[in-house]
Amino acid sequence: MLGGIANKREMKMPRKISVVRFKPKPECFDEFLQNIQDWHAQVFADGDHRLMRTDEEVVAIVVRESEQLQENMKRGVRGGPSSSTTLRPC
Repeated sequence: MLGGIANKREMKMPRKISVVRFKPKPECFDEFLQNIQDWHAQVFADGDHRLMRTDEEVVAIVVRESEQLQENMKRGVRGGPSSSTTLRPC
């Protein structure tokens, strides 16, 4: 019986967690927070992400399938916000 359970677990794609910490300039914090909230709402509509904030930082936590993470890593930073969302320096 244990072998059957182990086989089912092996077939499932492993999920990976990514944690990214941002520390925008204090004078840009509110604008940065709004921009990243808008971008995350577009890109991660499936709900497998969270944004948290402190007084000085914004922390993004994303859970993805391993295959999706590999694709995102290949795209790099430029694979981020779409052209419809402009993240610009303050």
